[in-house]
Amino acid sequence: MSTTDGSAELIALQSVVAGRFSLERELGRGGMGIVFLARDVALDRPVAIKLLPLDFSRDPALRERFLREARTAAKLSHPNIVPIHLVEEHGDLVFFVMAYVDGETLGQRVRRAGPVPPSAVRRMMQEVAWAIGYAHERGVIHRDIKPDNILLEKGTGRALLADFGIARVVDASAMTDRREILGTVHYMSPEQACGEQVDGRSDLYSLGATAFFALTGRLPFEAANLPAIIYQQVNESPPRVATLARATPARLAEAVDRCLAKEPAQRFQSGEELVEALGAVGDVARVVPPPVRVLTRQLRDAGVALGIMGSVTFLFIFVMGDDLLAMLPTRPLMLMYLVGFVVVLPTLFLSRLFRATRAVLRAGFSAEDVWNALLAEAREIQEEDAVRPGQGNMEQLRKGQERWIRWAPAIGVFGILAVANGIATGDVREMLIGTVAAIVAVVQWGAGPAVEADSPLRVLNLAERLMIGRFGKWLLRIAGVGLKVPDRVPAALDQRTEIVLASAADQLFDGLPSDVRRRVPDVPAVIQHLQRDAEALRKRETALRDVLARVDIGVSAPTDSGRRQVGVEIEAARAKAQSRMESAVVALENIRLDLLRLHAGVGSHDELTADLEHAREIADLVDAELAASDDVERLLSGRGTPSQPS
Repeated sequence: MSTTDGSAELIALQSVVAGRFSLERELGRGGMGIVFLARDVALDRPVAIKLLPLDFSRDPALRERFLREARTAAKLSHPNIVPIHLVEEHGDLVFFVMAYVDGETLGQRVRRAGPVPPSAVRRMMQEVAWAIGYAHERGVIHRDIKPDNILLEKGTGRALLADFGIARVVDASAMTDRREILGTVHYMSPEQACGEQVDGRSDLYSLGATAFFALTGRLPFEAANLPAIIYQQVNESPPRVATLARATPARLAEAVDRCLAKEPAQRFQSGEELVEALGAVGDVARVVPPPVRVLTRQLRDAGVALGIMGSVTFLFIFVMGDDLLAMLPTRPLMLMYLVGFVVVLPTLFLSRLFRATRAVLRAGFSAEDVWNALLAEAREIQEEDAVRPGQGNMEQLRKGQERWIRWAPAIGVFGILAVANGIATGDVREMLIGTVAAIVAVVQWGAGPAVEADSPLRVLNLAERLMIGRFGKWLLRIAGVGLKVPDRVPAALDQRTEIVLASAADQLFDGLPSDVRRRVPDVPAVIQHLQRDAEALRKRETALRDVLARVDIGVSAPTDSGRRQVGVEIEAARAKAQSRMESAVVALENIRLDLLRLHAGVGSHDELTADLEHAREIADLVDAELAASDDVERLLSGRGTPSQPS
């Protein structure tokens, strides 16, 4: 939680939602609103709150339209639409609460790392097309689809569409006054840019422009001013995707080009039609978690290096043959090369691979995650090969690799026999060639078993094949020895609300001038007291809920009055614990808010003193509640629960 975010909007909004939501920090702002990361106190989960700018909220027409359409969007329930939990207005504050998506927008992804792989773009288009198709069937047109309104969930790569219906708040006459809308106009359909009536096909145009940007890293139309952009959209055709992103598969490029057709009748007529044109969802790639991505990158680099070094060494030994041993004492560089390749390089390779594999397992990922990452990479390579010259030569090399894997046992036997015969006859060349053959056989056997001709895994290099083959299974087993797999949920999102609030309040207090801190020295103690009380009450509420579920006591059951009475007692104790816990969280929130106001220069010492006194009263009530726990402990232990009939 930010300790310096004391903006007037945050303070005003926090004052309104205190006790229900705890604002942590600002996530971003634009012409259409300010988004804050917050926590739902009752459900103890992260949420995002979007606040309508005050100059919009004070306009009755815009305010009413915002509320009406936000409530319409809140009725949409789809796995690729960011759900809106509630919409509220309090004076000049108009806002809605939506699910928090841990990740980044598509726009941030492109600006950070450049164009997106075609397989990931295809998945994004499919998922957004599903979302808008679902909304169109219910009469809702988005009208503001763009990269910054598409969220990519970390870990899964799922695309979620945000701000459904919110763009309707601003009409065409306001475009020239809003920088945010100036950015949006690059993705508008020709009919929308001209102010004409739009339907769902306009959203598909915007999705095509978004995919164009994701694939190429540039906009379909670029000009110095708004009229020039609108002129291009209405009168000029955008460049074909395949001319700017040559690795894009033909089917995907054609789909994007068709979405960008000038006439709506020439585009896809529905989101479902676009999904069907893009093909099965199983063909798309996943976003690979960073630890797994590091491992796969090292495998790919190692495969190239080992291939080059192995080929050079084999030729070197084959050509030099019997003269090799005689030359080594007089050629130190040659000796260093052989020792480096035979001993040092494999040792370094195995050491790095072991550390990277252990890091993957330590982060909580599994062998299946590694396999899926390599499979995703293989599919991307397949897509690029489809438009890359020399595909026939690559296919021949892959067939050769499969033959080597199948013949690995025979090659190994040949190598052993060659080494034995070389020793018997004193033939150095035969011994060296036999040794290399045996090593190659072991490596190829570790990369096995061979895969079918239509498998994407054929495109992987030798090091990557080792990871998904017999060698990889062995390595993952060894690397996982002694590791304790941690919780993969990010700690910042997994912490309890009271812990986050107390930590933020402590940091805010530490940041105050020393003379202010001396006037209220007991603030840290009160914060810690409230945190402990809230944690204890939350545990009690959870335990009582579990007891209620475990013994299946219905508070409205028509039979067995004894069981029904116990159910009533447990539910009453649970509700009381939850109420006290929420009171402690609210007291913590008020202290944090007072400290935020002091940092912003709009608070007073008297307000903080009053809230501290109120917090002490709540802490005393909670302590009394925790002390008088005989009845609750009896219920938790089950001593007061009648046995259920057998």
